[in-house]
Formats: sequence, structure tokens, C-alpha cells
Amino acid sequence: MVTAVNPIRVVHLVSTLNIGGLEKVVHDLVRLGDRARFDVKVICLGEVGALADDFAAIGIPTFALNAIDKGPLTSSLALARRLKELGVDVLHTHNPAPHLAGALARCRTRVPVLVHTKHGRNYPDQWKRVLINRMVTWATDVVVA
Repeated sequence: MVTAVNPIRVVHLVSTLNIGGLEKVVHDLVRLGDRARFDVKVICLGEVGALADDFAAIGIPTFALNAIDKGPLTSSLALARRLKELGVDVLHTHNPAPHLAGALARCRTRVPVLVHTKHGRNYPDQWKRVLINRMVTWATDVVVA
């Protein structure tokens, strides 16, 4: 007898879904993913943005926290509430602000897996950014360059 397996609940966390390379990568990831194996949603720290209709057209729910300008602690609390509501199995963050908010929210919600994709460049001469990046990487299971 074959039993149905619940799909893995994945949330992609981005700043917004305005037009750019990162946003196109996320769109391709969710568009081409196996919908039988993965239940995918996208959360934006800020507004959803210009690509909202593109995600809606392929049936991917998007959520706006409108908290990106409120700092990492406030945005991580808003994110943690949403992650608890959604019962997330994998949180996939994209770029530094979502990575920081996602790592902090993971600590509050105990999301089992945190994946981070690095899309941009580093700032090796800015020691605060380097330190924050190192700290949140400790709370991350996989980093994709």
C-alpha cells in the first residue's frame, strides 16, 4: 500500500519582489519546483512588489510583512509570527537583510532547516557587515553561492 506524503513546506524570504536577478531566480525556483513534493510560499520583508502578479499567475502565495524599514528585530518578530502560522519546514533566505531576519526568526520558531542563497557581493571592508554575516551563517544549515 502506498501512502501519501505531506509536501515539504518551503518559504522563500526576500526583501521585495521588484524586478531584479534575485527575484527572477526565486521565480524560477518556485515555478520549476515539484509541486507534489514542495508547498512553496514567498514572504517579503517589505512590500510584495512589481512581480506579485507573476507569482500569482503560477499559483505561488506571496505575503508582505511591510517591516523591512523597522529593523532586523521587528522584522524578525513579524516573520516569526508568520512562520508559526504557516508551519514551515524549510526557510530559504535571499541576501543579507532576509538572512539576518530569517536566522533570528528561526531561533524563535525552530524552523528545522535554514538555507541561504548569496546573490550579491561581500563588503570585506565593513567589519559590522562581516561580523553579522558570520553570526547568521552559524545559524544556517546550507549556504548557496
